[in-house]
Amino acid sequence: MSSIHSVRKSARFLVGAATGVLFVVANQVAAQSSVPKGPANANERATAETVPTEPPAVEHDAGYESRRERSLERRDRWDTSAPPGFTPQSWQAQLASTDAYDRGYEEGFNAGWQAASRKGGVEQSLAIADEALSLGAEHFRAGRYGAAARAFMLAAASDQGDASSRIQAAHALTALGHYEDAYLLVRRALQLQSRLVYMPLDIRALYGDAGAFADHVRRLESAANQSGDVKLLALLGYYHFYSDRHNEAYRVLSRAAEIDANEFVVSRLRDVARISTPATPTAGP
Repeated sequence: MSSIHSVRKSARFLVGAATGVLFVVANQVAAQSSVPKGPANANERATAETVPTEPPAVEHDAGYESRRERSLERRDRWDTSAPPGFTPQSWQAQLASTDAYDRGYEEGFNAGWQAASRKGGVEQSLAIADEALSLGAEHFRAGRYGAAARAFMLAAASDQGDASSRIQAAHALTALGHYEDAYLLVRRALQLQSRLVYMPLDIRALYGDAGAFADHVRRLESAANQSGDVKLLALLGYYHFYSDRHNEAYRVLSRAAEIDANEFVVSRLRDVARISTPATPTAGP
């Protein structure tokens, strides 16, 4: 599992960026809403009470509050004419400058609050992903493949840059016979982490029952041979590749390459499978 978790850590900075964008969009949508909508039920009210939606109004420093109060007081007193020492034009310029400063302060404060909120949201999502991964692994080893698939998909949804959760979800879906869905997850994982093809992952170690792994591979092999589907052949080659059967992986992936040499999983794994096996000696003259 250590190699899987190392993949997750290397991608987390991508998650931070993606989640930050989601928060900005959500804030913009909320700001444009002209009709406030209250929570519909007790659960939503409880959530609304614990999740801040606006920057706290009491966090300004004392200097700002004092200056702002004096500025508003002056405006009330001199709303129609300039105070002593100011021409009407210079007084209006002073008011405009004060307003600009106040707006800049407010925007900077709000931006800082939103940045802190985004950081908290990313950390919460990653914590959910870690917990879901652990739960999924427990279900998988116990043979509860449906529960494992749901947990791994939750981890994937909580960490959009994570390859390991998609790999493990693919294993659970393969156990359930959902081969095309499993293939798509394997392909996405390899797209997220191209160096995964060089990592010493052994799918057999993730199983609590070695016999279950062999049974799943046999069923997958039967389905791939019957259909001749390049996706199923690629998935079968992946299973051979990550169970230390590189010769068999190269054979299956070469067959898949005859159908579609540009298929992503095939192109990524086939050459690595080839160099992982002893070269065939060339015949002498």
